[in-house]
Amino acid sequence: MNTHEIKVPQLGEGLREVTIVALLKEPGEWVERDEPIAEVETEKSTVMLEAPVSGTIAAWSCKAGDTIAIGAILTSIQITN
Repeated sequence: MNTHEIKVPQLGEGLREVTIVALLKEPGEWVERDEPIAEVETEKSTVMLEAPVSGTIAAWSCKAGDTIAIGAILTSIQITN
């Protein structure tokens, strides 16, 4: 079984952090590639983060309302082959 870390991507030049608006999946829940898993807010917009792979969501390292740095790990996805 492989694990794929999900990090906050660089969403705009000069941005250093985002605020978590919503976590759309629960730990242990299956997610398909390109399915929205979290909603984050920057200074200028709200963005949906999508799963880059299919698999099972692990524990989240944040909660709605948290402000976290670009590049911070949000969760990981367990990939079963």
